[in-house]
Amino acid sequence: MKIFIHIGYHKTGTSRLQQVFASHSDINLIERRVCQRLLLEPTPYDFDIESVEREFNKYVDPDKVNVISDEELSGNIHTGGNGRSITYEVIDRLSKFQRYDVHLIISIRNQLDMIDSCYRQYVKKGGCRPLVNYLYPERVGSHRFRFPGFSFSHFKYSDVISHGHRALGNENVTVFVYEAIKHSLEVPFFELFGLTYSNEGVTRPAAIVNRSYSDFALSVARLTNRFCAEDPICQQSIFTSDKLYRLLLKAYLSFPRQSRKKLLGNHIKQTINDFYAQDNAFTADLLKVDLKSLGYSVGASSDSGS
Repeated sequence: MKIFIHIGYHKTGTSRLQQVFASHSDINLIERRVCQRLLLEPTPYDFDIESVEREFNKYVDPDKVNVISDEELSGNIHTGGNGRSITYEVIDRLSKFQRYDVHLIISIRNQLDMIDSCYRQYVKKGGCRPLVNYLYPERVGSHRFRFPGFSFSHFKYSDVISHGHRALGNENVTVFVYEAIKHSLEVPFFELFGLTYSNEGVTRPAAIVNRSYSDFALSVARLTNRFCAEDPICQQSIFTSDKLYRLLLKAYLSFPRQSRKKLLGNHIKQTINDFYAQDNAFTADLLKVDLKSLGYSVGASSDSGS
């Protein structure tokens, strides 16, 4: 039985896709809490594929397209995917499935927009650090390995795609480039599932899903988060209050968005482009896609990266 497993990345329309998948009568979207319990919670020493497959049997539907969509399977954006180990381990676990024909789906996004969006999400979730301290947590103190933090390496896509190819086979890995599909986000997924997409068959969200803060709300929230943040990623809050956080969240999301300025200055943008240029060239070779035309920084490639 085939099962499609969409691991994100974060900030590639995953929240919207999950709502659309859940609304379609021919799709069985397995709940994220189930996926995390079976695929993320067991340690490498405790993971047992036979018991995991027995549990999955309770949730699959042989008469529908079975789909898992959970961006946490690619590792959390604010922790660098725990040293990128989450994605590596998840793909290894998927390769062990015997009862199910696993098809891995990876969504990628150009790193400048991705990182801008990551920081906005960090503040929305309760983060207090200024941008530079968020991007370079090693500058904050000598306890870099005591607390997980953002890592640029998390968005080196070619390693993840190559590992998927090795573990599952090229034919069982599909990569969607967000910039190429963002105006018709659901359509290529439905085509992959063998379903006909129509506006009548799905419930499309009426508003932006997982909306980010306006520039003004972002600057104010960084201050108020010290007094009400409820998310574990905020290590600088004085106390936590879920009720106050929810009230402020609602207020900040109501602020006019207008046009948003890019958060990343020219120096940081150049640093980011230089960091990803070669890896994006490897990714472009793997996908046979002109990523440069889609806004990615692409440098010279070599055979060793393919």
